Amino acid sequence: MIADAPPRTKVSLEWHKDDLLKVWGSQIGEGPVYKSIEMPISDYAQIQRDAVHSVDGKLVGVSTHGGYTVNEKEAVSLGVIDVEFAEPGTELVITWGEPDGGSAKAGVERHEQTTIRATVCPVPYAKAVRELKHQTTNAETR
Repeated sequence: MIADAPPRTKVSLEWHKDDLLKVWGSQIGEGPVYKSIEMPISDYAQIQRDAVHSVDGKLVGVSTHGGYTVNEKEAVSLGVIDVEFAEPGTELVITWGEPDGGSAKAGVERHEQTTIRATVCPVPYAKAVRELKHQTTNAETR
């Protein structure tokens, strides 16, 4: 039964700073322009879904709700990935942006796809929230 051994699981993906700077820097001046990254995350309307690959190119899941969080001072996303790649510290690669220069959606700027390296982290991402959740769960079992 799939519920007993799900093929994918939810993780946090912490985006690598050098790749963020590459994307943010592309918004100014000449050269390729990559899909903008929300700063801070607002999540008011459309939710992106981006492919997640292992470092050797295997498709292992999807990334969603990506952007910069002021509270944690990091860019993160929610990942749903193959269980075998879900160990915290595992390096993965997100394909950021849409193919063929972006979509025809009025709210999406023209852009090129790029990759963003990401490290698997626990869910929820924020340590304070994980600790609160752990305390609440332990209190309920007493």
